[in-house]
Amino acid sequence: MSNIITDNAGDMVFLQHDGTNSTLKKWNDSSAAFDINDNGVLLKTKEFDFGNPDTKKNINTIYINYKSPNTNRVQLRGIADNDAVTDLAVLGTSASYTTQKITMPAGFKGKKSFTLIVAQHGNNPIDDEFEINDIQIVYRELVRRWY
Repeated sequence: MSNIITDNAGDMVFLQHDGTNSTLKKWNDSSAAFDINDNGVLLKTKEFDFGNPDTKKNINTIYINYKSPNTNRVQLRGIADNDAVTDLAVLGTSASYTTQKITMPAGFKGKKSFTLIVAQHGNNPIDDEFEINDIQIVYRELVRRWY
């Protein structure tokens, strides 16, 4: 997918490449029109190194503010240092925005980078009314000690 641009008609458009052909598509921000891919991933963040890629960090807690009015079909996963995917939590049902605190497992201590994945839980599709308002990642840089 290319970057989004505005065409002469004022519509936001992007190029989508399927391996053979490129197609110009109009941006649709309706969540009901969004199809997740085969492995159920709705969102995969960039690899966060928190501005210091050479320093190890302890990733302690994630706070996610979201709304999922119908069912709890959303799974949060994490990847530390481009290693294995770890299931972190299943987000609960909430008709209004709520904040869920996720305490990170020991595998996220002493790592240089972190990626967060929002995916479907089980075989059920993610509710089209699911919304993320804010994600906060609490971490601490480890100090290199010289002896």
